[in-house]
Amino acid sequence: MDMVSGDLLPLKEMGILDFGEDIKFEPSKLMEKFQKEAREVNLSSTQHRFGYGKPQLALVFADLLVNPQQLLMVTVATALQEIGYTIQVFSVEDGPAHDIWKSIGVPVTIFQSKHKTEIAVDWLIFDGILVNSLETKDVISCFMQEPFKSLPLIWTIHERTLAVRSRQYTENGQIELLNDWKRVFNRPTVVVFPNPVLPMMYSAFDAGNYYVIPGSPAQAWKADAMVAFYKDNVRVKMGYGPDDVVITIVGSQFLYRGLWLEHALILRTLLPLFSDFPFDDNSNSHLKIIVLSGNTISNYSAVVEAIAVKLRYPRGAVKHIAIDGDEGSVLNAADIVVYGSFHEEQSFPEILIKAMCIGKPIIAPDLHMIRKYVDDRVNGFLFPREKIRVLTQVILQVISNGKLSPLARNIASVGKGTARNLMVTETVEGYASLLEKVISFPSEVALPKACVQIPSKLKEEWRWHLFETFLNLAYEDRTLRISRFLEKIEEQWNHTQSESSGSIAPNEESFSYDIWKEEKDNEILNARKRREEEEVRSSCGQ
Repeated sequence: MDMVSGDLLPLKEMGILDFGEDIKFEPSKLMEKFQKEAREVNLSSTQHRFGYGKPQLALVFADLLVNPQQLLMVTVATALQEIGYTIQVFSVEDGPAHDIWKSIGVPVTIFQSKHKTEIAVDWLIFDGILVNSLETKDVISCFMQEPFKSLPLIWTIHERTLAVRSRQYTENGQIELLNDWKRVFNRPTVVVFPNPVLPMMYSAFDAGNYYVIPGSPAQAWKADAMVAFYKDNVRVKMGYGPDDVVITIVGSQFLYRGLWLEHALILRTLLPLFSDFPFDDNSNSHLKIIVLSGNTISNYSAVVEAIAVKLRYPRGAVKHIAIDGDEGSVLNAADIVVYGSFHEEQSFPEILIKAMCIGKPIIAPDLHMIRKYVDDRVNGFLFPREKIRVLTQVILQVISNGKLSPLARNIASVGKGTARNLMVTETVEGYASLLEKVISFPSEVALPKACVQIPSKLKEEWRWHLFETFLNLAYEDRTLRISRFLEKIEEQWNHTQSESSGSIAPNEESFSYDIWKEEKDNEILNARKRREEEEVRSSCGQ
């Protein structure tokens, strides 16, 4: 490992370093497919293009509730419009985001029924389909049947709920339910995730079509509400007083053998700080350390306690809290957040985004992905990963007289602004680039501009101004909504299995081509009329 020198060299020589270097998401099959198709396009590049119409995209949602995923897709859609795409939105349920889409010139259609057998849309008029959320499962099933089987389909998934529940399906022997989901995951041309962790969690359904486009406004969206919710009493509830300084150690979402070693190294480095902090009347230090990692079913608390005892920490100074507990309260209680992982992440750690968004000063090793977004002593603090002992000196710059220093407060404020719009460029260009790869436009359609031609102003920040009215409103917890959705599917499957043993899928699984055929004429007429009106408006505006 090239990074290992100085403090870590003895451990390297002992052969006990494992910082999860082999944990990576690599969409090799999909990239090979893209490269092959690119070569084929190059061979046929002499095709004459007429370019009569604009490329057409359909965006499909389960609902139009106002949430971070809507903000992300509105931001992406605005940029796609700028490079030549015409967009229409379809949704199973209506919601406040309907007006937001209309405000940027995107027509919205609400399905008259939630059942896919009654969804009558001529999807063939679109060059590509972008579907969002696990809740669009039934809509995706429409594209598993003729005449829509070959349409380019991109499915974006932000929820991890199904990945967690799929393990229960395996344990409970619900193989047919698993297979049903596998069939759905197999249909999209590409399944897009916002970070490299999710595709690994969904490995049971991987059909070689997984892809990562990093970035989401979710943490920034939640930050203000979270601060208002926890406010002052969170520290009191956790047993911390006004004179206590709380350092929270966070790290990678992945679990690997070297995790305990990372925590031991960081805790060893922080130990000298206790000589600078007073003790209360009960001989308890005012410096408190929380190790936020692992889960509630592991015995990692015992590991952290053993490390603290071995290093001779004051009794009760170090506490372990599982990350699947109340992560928000732990981060809000912290004065300083230290990133204690040396694993080279493929995207900026979400836990750091959360901390920065709620205004906490962060201290992190100078890993490549962190250096890409954090400037030392500008919007965060960095220490050289090969010289961990420097962390002690950095902490002393952050804390002054038992409080956060003015420098640390200023840097935390700048970091909050950085995190609010982190990775917007990667998200916008990622979707535009992916569309270039998966869609082969017919000769009568004008090619969109390249993703590099998207104006800078459209990829510097999320389209917050379109959502200002809704930012302070409570919105339905997506995890709870997805859980209810999955429970409903599970109940349907259990009912079907009890009534008809050996049945592979509910009766609703068969797509009624006759219903589609009966109603499509009106849909085609309306769609073409909208398209012609759009082209007329476009030509008049030139």
